[in-house]
Amino acid sequence: MIVGVLGATGATGRNVIDQLLESKHTVIAFVRHGRITNFDRRVEVRAVDIFNTASLSAGFADLEILISTLGGFPGSFSPCGGIKEGYAKVIPHIIQAADFNNISRLLILGAWFMTDNASSVEPFFTRLGLSLLTNIFEDMEEMRQILLQTDTAVNWTICCAARLNDGEKTGGDFLVEPGDRIEAFKNEPKGISRKDVARFLVRAAEDKELTKSNHLISFCTSE
Repeated sequence: MIVGVLGATGATGRNVIDQLLESKHTVIAFVRHGRITNFDRRVEVRAVDIFNTASLSAGFADLEILISTLGGFPGSFSPCGGIKEGYAKVIPHIIQAADFNNISRLLILGAWFMTDNASSVEPFFTRLGLSLLTNIFEDMEEMRQILLQTDTAVNWTICCAARLNDGEKTGGDFLVEPGDRIEAFKNEPKGISRKDVARFLVRAAEDKELTKSNHLISFCTSE
């Protein structure tokens, strides 16, 4: 498959690229104009403006599947300044460009608790910690609402993970459920390594049955 990766220079995006290469896929990494990169020589690098439909439409040429690990928009953690609605602002451009290029599949990395900002989570200190991410959760949920209201031929899924870390790939099976959290861990988010996140996203790209056409799923490792 020819797979494009948005957010390719981030820690999770690079792990996705490594996993795609390991699985023998053709990889196109999207970066900002002027961004210095040091990708594997097998990766094609294309510079795009993610807030510009024409730029993305040109960049997405020849893609079959698109994986987005975009995150960390300026201002996401601050109540003032920056791009506080990065996910919501970029998704219309991504969808229009994907439709223009007849891309069949879009996988977006989301987060547990994005639909209710963790307001129901116990204990208190876990909820307090998650409350610091309120801007990001609200932004992701607004992105989801925009997608639900958009007439598109793209088969999209937001894949939610919790507490990303830089641990090693486990190789274990995944627990997958509809919605933005695994019920068994709803009050204690189960962490997952970026390598395992990458492994899940690549597997979801290869096997549509893993997401079963759900627009919002959550996942974690069984180990």
